[in-house]
Amino acid sequence: MPTRPKVLYVSNLAYPARGRRCCDEDIHLTAHLRKDFDLAICHPEDAASLMAAFDTVVVRNSGPVIPTIDDPKHLDRLPRTDEYVVKPKAGADSHGLKFVARDQIARDRIENDGNLIQPRIDFRYEVSFYFVDHDFQYALHAPDPAQRWELAEYTPAAADLEFARKFIDWNDLDHGVQRVDACRTREGDLLLVELEDLNPYL
Repeated sequence: MPTRPKVLYVSNLAYPARGRRCCDEDIHLTAHLRKDFDLAICHPEDAASLMAAFDTVVVRNSGPVIPTIDDPKHLDRLPRTDEYVVKPKAGADSHGLKFVARDQIARDRIENDGNLIQPRIDFRYEVSFYFVDHDFQYALHAPDPAQRWELAEYTPAAADLEFARKFIDWNDLDHGVQRVDACRTREGDLLLVELEDLNPYL
């Protein structure tokens, strides 16, 4: 009997999505996958140590990071929208960022060496959390999305700090300034925009 492919299904079953229970979707999906694959389920924080033993890794509900690709051929993997953000992988402070229509990406196969492509997100504002070493210092936000650097003091909720600290804990920087940039969606969620090390402009 041939060996069946092994799938590692990565999901946070307790993911706090508004309006639905993500774990119900996971139960439904894994029940179908088990018909054709040898399947294991794990939390996102355990995936790195387990994934080498599997043929394929399926990632769901792993946290609020904006869907991203680095090849226009994979545009179908992103949520469909009229406009996308194209920005350099090695960029900072929106340098080199541009907005590109969906038909232009598909038609022109834009030059994409070293670029990332993301759906353009309609958000309420951006907020930045500043850490020195691993210690939170303060947060600033831009109340007007059109004026990114018109900043005002921001008092983060406990959930906001928990969101930001996940990325500080993940990062391997022992010492220095770290800044977690996020956007607040219309639904109230935070999505990671950028994790920046040793910002020289502070």
